[in-house]
Amino acid sequence: MRGRTYRAHVAVGLVVAWCAGTLAPAAQDRAQEVLARAREAIGGQARLAAVTSLSVKVSSVRTPLVVIGAGKKPTVRRVTSDLEIQILLPDKLLITRRGPLGSPQVDGVNGARPIFITGPNVQVVIRDPDFFARMAATRRRQLLRYLVAWLLVAPESYAVRFSDGGVAAAEGKELNVVEVNGADDFAARLFFDGQSRPVMITYQDPPTSAPPTPAPEAKNRDADQPLFKTLEGPTPPPTVTRPRSVRVLLADYRADVGILFPHSMTFESDGQVTETWEIKRFTVNPTLDPRLFEPR
Repeated sequence: MRGRTYRAHVAVGLVVAWCAGTLAPAAQDRAQEVLARAREAIGGQARLAAVTSLSVKVSSVRTPLVVIGAGKKPTVRRVTSDLEIQILLPDKLLITRRGPLGSPQVDGVNGARPIFITGPNVQVVIRDPDFFARMAATRRRQLLRYLVAWLLVAPESYAVRFSDGGVAAAEGKELNVVEVNGADDFAARLFFDGQSRPVMITYQDPPTSAPPTPAPEAKNRDADQPLFKTLEGPTPPPTVTRPRSVRVLLADYRADVGILFPHSMTFESDGQVTETWEIKRFTVNPTLDPRLFEPR
């Protein structure tokens, strides 16, 4: 079933019966039953547990808001790009985004260390000592979302807990809900259809603060001196972002080496579609050199 069907479901609202207080043993058992059926439906526990690496090819269309000039009305433009997502369990993620112009954008995480590549001749100055730790935590949450949405499993080091989230009613159909919590303030909800396939994952990223966007430093070619010297003064306060409510719709399930993966993903933030993915191929257990994930 395509993502647009579930967008219609979401539009009418989800009524979820949440369990209050400490979960009873029966509720805990129900969450495990839902997961057991779902894992069997998409490939079986043994096949999913045998996955140690993934390579995913994606065609992406993003629809970001673009504001040009003070007081101008925001406009929406479509940005197409190709993504390659490489995962080496338990804790390595590399995402390479290639757009129509410019150098590839590369980021990810290797354990506790973030990976990111800046453009050539760009000097980045980070004054916030906690910036890299927050970036690494954000990337680890991203890795964990991919794993629980695609494989319904997670490495032990993430201390992931699955619990009963009740039932969501959407247009007369019931979706089983499982709550997922783990390290790095990870929290998400998985929604399963009547075929026990995950059709949506929702989450909120916690608020973060980051230093202002750095700019390249212009250099004089004839002398190793900047053309403009920075005026010393108080460090600007960090930019604080509010939590974003995100839901990702999963559809178009097809088998790759015996595992059913969603080949269509639609990302919505605060009710607006921000990105759509057409997944070209999942490669299970490719040989990935760990040195590929060394921070740059």
